[in-house]
Amino acid sequence: MRYLLYGVVLASCALLSYVLTVDSTTNGMLWHIAPFYGSVLLTVGWVVSAELNVKNSKRQHTINLITQHTSDRQRIENRDVILKYLPSYKDKFTQDIVSFGNETHELTKAIDLELNFYEFLAAAVLRDDVDEDLLIETLRTKFLKFFEQNQDYIAHWQRDGSTTWIHITDMYRRWSQLSIHTRR
Repeated sequence: MRYLLYGVVLASCALLSYVLTVDSTTNGMLWHIAPFYGSVLLTVGWVVSAELNVKNSKRQHTINLITQHTSDRQRIENRDVILKYLPSYKDKFTQDIVSFGNETHELTKAIDLELNFYEFLAAAVLRDDVDEDLLIETLRTKFLKFFEQNQDYIAHWQRDGSTTWIHITDMYRRWSQLSIHTRR
């Protein structure tokens, strides 16, 4: 929408220039609107520069989140706990392994923390606070497999209309329908 506004502003300036150039009553007075054009161009340049800075900041913030998550000591410990009970992404977390209601078990605590991190990312994507394209390129496969591995557990906590992990559920639906090359 804002790009449309930029186009309208620049097109209006061009139209005004054209009208003043072809209008015989202006008698070469086109230079009177030069300050107006200068301020419009400066403003548009400032806005575009600010947008680029925001985009770069989002990208850097996303990189920081991914880097911190992959090197976080607690996350590494959680991953070890999960691997102890579910050695492969093909192994599904079921009630046969640990009761889903047992919130003090090391496996449910580790999975909860991992799911909460992904929920945070999904909420950040929803608010456009992080670069979703970068997340897709770096975490898509890992996230999809982890979500699928824990679908029964997530569904357990979403029964009765609960909004627990609702953002990752939506993100899973979106990301699972994407080809990695369609986002570019």
